[in-house]
This record gives sequence, C-alpha cells and structure tokens, in this order.
Amino acid sequence: MRALPCVLLASLLLVSCDEDPGVDAGPQTDGGRDAGTDAGPPTDEPDKGPWVIRVDTTSAVVCWETVIEPAAIEVGFEPVSGGATMTATGVSTPTDVTTSYGEGIRAVMEPDLAGTYYLNEVLLEGLSPATCYTYRVAGYDTAAGRVCTAHDATDHTTPIHFLAIGDTNPTLGETADLLSHVLAPPPEFVVHVGDVQYYATIVESWRSWFRLMEPLLETAPMYPVAGNHEVGLFAPYDHAQA
Repeated sequence: MRALPCVLLASLLLVSCDEDPGVDAGPQTDGGRDAGTDAGPPTDEPDKGPWVIRVDTTSAVVCWETVIEPAAIEVGFEPVSGGATMTATGVSTPTDVTTSYGEGIRAVMEPDLAGTYYLNEVLLEGLSPATCYTYRVAGYDTAAGRVCTAHDATDHTTPIHFLAIGDTNPTLGETADLLSHVLAPPPEFVVHVGDVQYYATIVESWRSWFRLMEPLLETAPMYPVAGNHEVGLFAPYDHAQA
C-alpha cells in the first residue's frame, strides 16, 4: 500500500475530461484563484489539505497545497496525550497543472482550474512508536489534523484501530454522512480500497473532494488502492515513496 502522495494533486488534475461546451455556465466558486472583482488577492492559506503520508514508527510527512508559495513552511505538533510542542520546517514545490475540469459546466460548483500550485511537505521526526500526535500548519490553526505512528514490529499486544473505505464520491452526499458515523473513535490509519473520486459523475471535482473529505484527512493518514475509476491516473506517481 502507498500513502496518499503529495503529487496526487498535480498528477490527477492533469487528466483531461470531455466537457459539454453547450452547457450554460451557472454560478461557480473561484476554485481558489482570483475570479474577478469579488475575489481578493490569493493567500498562502492551505488550499487543499493538510493530509499525512509516509508514516513509520518515528516519522511522518504532512502535506498541503497552496496557490502561492507559502511565507513559512512549518508545522507544530505534540502528543495527543500531552507534552511540549515541537516544530518542523519543510519544502515547497511548484507544480504546473495544464488541464482544467468543470469550467463552463453548471453542475460543477467547484471546478478544478489550471495554473501553478505549490505542494508543501514537512517531515515530522523524533516521534514515538504507536503514538498519536496533533499537528497544525503555522499561521493557520484550522489547518490541522492527527497522525498516529506505526507500531513497532515487536509489539504484538497493542491494539490497532483502522478504517477501510471505498467508492467515496463525496459530492453525491452519502460519504459525508458515512464519515460522521465511522470516525469515532478515530482510526490510526485509513485504507481506501479504490474509486477515490469521480469526474464521471460530472458534479465532482478534486476541489470538492478535498473539502468534503476533510473530516477523514484530518483524522488519519490514508493509503489508497487504485480502482477502475483510477485507470491511467496512478501512473504519474506510481513510484512515489511509501
């Protein structure tokens, strides 16, 4: 299994989909970018995420996406059970997304727009095995989440609580309701068994997916498996670090 890599955003948004140019465009959100006089200048507030990848017994990586390069790429974290707050800094990588989805389609209220996005990664080190931590992106207290480290290979007694989920398609509504029932108590990690997102439903976009899946992404790392709706989509980051 592979954790949800930071390059997921750029790689999957590059996939083109047929759109109906004859559909009259209705009101849409700006997709995180300046759409006119009502939109202020872009900020370095997390635009998608944060989420966690590459978890082992002593480290984890926190990722998030912004529409401009962040002034600070920093995460604060501490054990859920209490303790001193630690900080870690990371790197920001620009990614050019060349294909849009949902522009001009009335049903897509949150289109995915082409442009340059910044994928930000911060490595948290010095963690303890089988321990849960809370974290937050510096400057944005609501951009926060929880990560639990892996159990030591010799630990055969500590229980592991995880969630398996699939075929999410949260824009249609059923997934959001499901998440309200399955995230308490919170799992240590989530296995996604396939069909993460559906451009095929027309109404869904990656922007709406990340917003609606926040309750899951902020609770635990997610390990996705390619489903039939991901055909051709996973190849660009096929060799991303686990």
